[in-house]
Amino acid sequence: MTNQGFHPRALRIGIDARPLATPLTGIGICVREILRELVALAPEHELICYAVRGGDVVAQQLPPGGRSTIREGSGLAAAWGTPWLHWGATRLLTADRLDLFWGTNLVLPLGLRGRVPLVVTCHDLVFRLYPETLSLRNRLLLAPIADRSFRAADVITADSAATARDLERLYAIDPAKIRVVLLAAGEQFHPHDPERVRQELRIRMGIERDYVLFVGTLEPRKNLRGFLAAMAQVAQGTSFAGEAVVVGGKGWKERSPAELGRDHPLGGRLRFLGYVPDRDLPLLYAGARLFVLPSRYEGFGLPVLEAMASGTPVITTTAGSLAEVSGGAAELVPPGDDRALANAIRTLWDDPARRAALRARGLARAHEFSWRKTAAELLQVFAAIGRPGSSPAGRPGGHPGGLPGGAGAQRPR
Repeated sequence: MTNQGFHPRALRIGIDARPLATPLTGIGICVREILRELVALAPEHELICYAVRGGDVVAQQLPPGGRSTIREGSGLAAAWGTPWLHWGATRLLTADRLDLFWGTNLVLPLGLRGRVPLVVTCHDLVFRLYPETLSLRNRLLLAPIADRSFRAADVITADSAATARDLERLYAIDPAKIRVVLLAAGEQFHPHDPERVRQELRIRMGIERDYVLFVGTLEPRKNLRGFLAAMAQVAQGTSFAGEAVVVGGKGWKERSPAELGRDHPLGGRLRFLGYVPDRDLPLLYAGARLFVLPSRYEGFGLPVLEAMASGTPVITTTAGSLAEVSGGAAELVPPGDDRALANAIRTLWDDPARRAALRARGLARAHEFSWRKTAAELLQVFAAIGRPGSSPAGRPGGHPGGLPGGAGAQRPR
């Protein structure tokens, strides 16, 4: 790939690969898809992946054909994850002679500022905006880690214009230091033959009826309780004969599925599938009559695009970036308004013409995004700060000659 305005050169890119070492959720999926497209676009770059532990799991997520090296942790610091990246990996980070380091989720290693060009990605600012939805540990750790990383970074990438605006407002960051790099739905999410989907869902998961789908880690921010309350209203007040299917691994503070489902009006038609492997999720999206993401806040909202790309009508909220990402192709309700959510589900469930219209708009909206575009824009950032002769010292704003785009910059529509 040739980046406009820059001379291509093989770079040694350090990467915080820890999101790839555990069962993948939003951030892990994001990192995996970007690295796959980055290798396809620029195979000359060398990726040094710092995993702390679980290097064998990380290796399974890395694209074939790339120049990749995995660095695992050892010693006491490795048992705690982030501390190893700060202290235990210092020798490796120095010996690897990186051209730049990409902090994939808020964290930049201590001691690299002024020595290696630094890019950090901010997926959301939930720790500042909605700290009550986080565990006490994350509440105490994330704010100081993010504050230090934002100050140390030469460039901050934000998943959405909404997150970029929050960065400017909450941290008084120069907009020229922020680059909006939008995410996408993977190519595995697309419409499927309805009869084949029904057959597969029946055989593999025992799903016999039409269903409303919820996808998200079971934690307060995703507002599963609001979804269940809305579905209770739908079940009690109508002749609703479908199911509600909940997909997502255990997060924190949420009761067990057995407790959440106890005495629910849907009874056995409320199904908790837990964490679902990659091969099953596209079928679940494509087979749903409706998809609902009632989050109280999102920095992007990847499941919205995944559902739209699958041809499934979407109901979500106006919180965070969700209106921006859905782009007029979803039914929107205020966050936390269970009655409005129930009314939207009830209305859309019974209106095939409205569902068909949302399906068409959702497919068109999802096609505006791709992981190839995401990786290409990130490569522009890397080329800007990691090109020959660059160093953090003497680079006003952390980017020589200015980065293409700034806060709120969007790819052409």
